[in-house]
Amino acid sequence: MANRPSTVRLTRIVLLVDSLLWLAFAVFTGVGAHPSFGPMSEYMWPVTLLALLATALLGGLSVHLGNPSPLGYWLAVGFLAAMILASLFDQFGLADLIFVTAIALPLLLLVKDRAWYLHPGVTTERERGAA
Repeated sequence: MANRPSTVRLTRIVLLVDSLLWLAFAVFTGVGAHPSFGPMSEYMWPVTLLALLATALLGGLSVHLGNPSPLGYWLAVGFLAAMILASLFDQFGLADLIFVTAIALPLLLLVKDRAWYLHPGVTTERERGAA
């Protein structure tokens, strides 16, 4: 598809919001405010660093997915799917439901617009007929 789908911008915005949520979690954990990872927990810094890594990856994907890119598409789909699967292997509560929903939305939008990402420059019959 030559024309950018309108949902590509929404996908990028949601990925950026997800990135900001992970940044907030990293700060919250890094200052010892998270009840599960207090200042004396040996997991506080690894969890904080992983949250900062997720922040960077989601932010980078948000920027990279502005143009059609099969590599960016598959990286985003794989990373988002892995994040959802990882959350399912832990205790599942309201915060996890919100997290999974926030990650599933851009994943669903990516799947919806997969033709634009995977086949850049290809026009559909409808687009040829409108031209």
